[in-house]
Amino acid sequence: MASEKIEKYGLEHIEDTANKALFDALKFSFWILKAIMALVVAAYLISGTFSVQSDEVALVTRFGRVLGTGPQRELKQGLHWSWPWPIDNYIKVSKGKVKTTNCDFKYNVTEMETVQGRSANVGESLVPGKDDFIITGDANILHIGLIINYGIIDAFDYVRTIPKADQWNPNTHENENPESDLIMVLADTAVIQAAGQFKVDDLLGQQKTKFASLVKQYLQQSLRAMNCGLELKDVLIKKIEPPRQVVQQFNDVRNAAEQMHGDIQTAMGDATQKLTQTAGMGYQELIQAIQNEQKMQQGNDPKLVEAQKEVSKLLDQAGGSVQEILANAKIYKTRVFESAKADAQYMQALLPRYLENPQVVRTRLLMGMLETTLDNVRKLYTPTDVSEIRIIIDRDPEELKVADNNTGQ
Repeated sequence: MASEKIEKYGLEHIEDTANKALFDALKFSFWILKAIMALVVAAYLISGTFSVQSDEVALVTRFGRVLGTGPQRELKQGLHWSWPWPIDNYIKVSKGKVKTTNCDFKYNVTEMETVQGRSANVGESLVPGKDDFIITGDANILHIGLIINYGIIDAFDYVRTIPKADQWNPNTHENENPESDLIMVLADTAVIQAAGQFKVDDLLGQQKTKFASLVKQYLQQSLRAMNCGLELKDVLIKKIEPPRQVVQQFNDVRNAAEQMHGDIQTAMGDATQKLTQTAGMGYQELIQAIQNEQKMQQGNDPKLVEAQKEVSKLLDQAGGSVQEILANAKIYKTRVFESAKADAQYMQALLPRYLENPQVVRTRLLMGMLETTLDNVRKLYTPTDVSEIRIIIDRDPEELKVADNNTGQ
């Protein structure tokens, strides 16, 4: 009996120990499970933490809808938290970064030309659909390359309007932007619209800046009309060139135009110098006064006298060689006047004698004129009662020298 009690007690003790160990194991397992669950929950909550860089803003969406209104919905630089997916999600937008897109209307280039440069074998003509070009206002063809710089000004409008903007990852699409296709289409339209307002010589010459400004204006209008959250920064011209089939001809025409422009500028400079030397710095006012006087003379304007006085006043005040010219003119005027006056006095004194014997006076005046005008003429007197007269006239010594030389040859 005693041994049976001992065995029974031992079994009960062993069972209690086992139950206790099992309980302790289960208790520890539940504790571990709770700790793991707590860590999972903490990790889940921590996963909602994200940072925004200085050139970014972030939008938080809850079940696909952007939280907040107005500027408050854009999260600035710093550390932020939102409920993790699938409750919330955040979208980063590069708002402070200037982006670039190329807009090119250029001819097709082969792989060899890309490596070695433009080939001289350019073909006979451009191929529509393969070679891109624009048409100017005077129906000429040009190739144009532009750089479009733009940025994001409203992240909400940008994400709402641009397809896949909310799914774009700049880390995996470093050199691409979801709005690139839109910018290129709008830029192409703006370039075509602006090019039609310029002549080919203007785009190849001095109007490039004006053309770029007009493209910028049209492109900015299109972006604002779409309300897509994008703003144009600048439009830069990479190149504007004629079709390579006729580059030499375009260059010849442009060089001729530049030469003409240079010659005109030189002539204008020479004219300004001549006018300044002639009439001083106030030559423009003097020219205007003279032109006004001429118009009044043609129209019989009653204010002609005042205009003439104004011209005289400006002439007296003019610098340069005008004063010398006026002085010489006055001297010539005085000399002509005095000569005419002396001739008149002489004729007045001769009048009584003429009235007494007109034939004698006319004969003397004629002989005096002949003596003056024919001073070097030799006079020959011939009798009237002979039938033949032979006159030997000396030849010119120079002609005699030429005749002798010819005879000697």
